[in-house]
Amino acid sequence: MTATIRIDGREITAAFARMRGLVSDLTPAMREIGEVLTQSTIDRFKTSTAPDGGRWAPNKPSTLARKRGTRPLIGETGLLSSQFAPRAGPRYVEISTPMEYAATHQYGARRGQYGRSRRGAPIPWGDIPARPFLGLSESDRRAVMEIIEEHCGAVDLSA
Repeated sequence: MTATIRIDGREITAAFARMRGLVSDLTPAMREIGEVLTQSTIDRFKTSTAPDGGRWAPNKPSTLARKRGTRPLIGETGLLSSQFAPRAGPRYVEISTPMEYAATHQYGARRGQYGRSRRGAPIPWGDIPARPFLGLSESDRRAVMEIIEEHCGAVDLSA
């Protein structure tokens, strides 16, 4: 399953457009942005906070009874919280994870949304609240703008 989140950051998009006129290959800037956003995504798992600053829903008692730890999205292995990798090219940056259940946690899921098991049990067995971890926080937006400005030298990108 693949999930794509596109960020509507008019300010950032405009800065990239101006940058493309000044720099022929944006890959180095995109790589740096990918590294910063990957770390920001990983850090959200430490604070249980969405990109918009909202707190993630706490785990339900039924979930707490089945697993160790109390922080949402930090399962037995902790893999979702650590399995992110940036990929960059001349005109894009992506942060991805190989964990197939990532989209379910990003967007949430209703009990039985994915059908039933061979034994007839609903998949998932209960409602899973959305706990967004991908996206741009205000701090991320500032960091991206700083990286763009840094790669363009002293050129004013605010016009």
